[in-house]
Amino acid sequence: MSYCAICDCNFYRGKVAAIVGDETEAAVSAAMMTKYASRTYWVSADVKASAVAKEKAIAAGAILLETTIERIQGENRVSSMVLGDGSVVDVDGVFIELGAKSSADLAMDLGVMPEMDDSIKVDRQCGTEVPGVFACGDVTGKPWQVAKAVGEGCVAGISAADFVRGKMA
Repeated sequence: MSYCAICDCNFYRGKVAAIVGDETEAAVSAAMMTKYASRTYWVSADVKASAVAKEKAIAAGAILLETTIERIQGENRVSSMVLGDGSVVDVDGVFIELGAKSSADLAMDLGVMPEMDDSIKVDRQCGTEVPGVFACGDVTGKPWQVAKAVGEGCVAGISAADFVRGKMA
């Protein structure tokens, strides 16, 4: 079991994985996991994910099971899950993605419209289209590397401080 599909997806290359969650984060994780796993199930009794995220996950090949999980089975590792209707689905891993809004959802709450790939477009100062809102790291797109995130984080922090001080237009 894992609580971070992005962190642990590579461990399930060629295996069967299940993503559990109702929100957009689960849909995004399910879509991403289809690039690694041989089969990806997305288990959600009450899909609350955005329609776009849900469509992307299904189009990517995630199999949506609109039910609950009663039990996750296995001895030293996950081997299957028992669904709300009593059926058993063999899986190698289960990712619990119950959480938070995705970065795209948070951006939209602030009035920033994500690109088609859910990344956020920024200028050289890491500013978004909304004055005073800055973005950095993975949310701004590839490469997904610590060095990029650290560098952009520094630029975004300085830019935000300058904005608050009135030093930016």
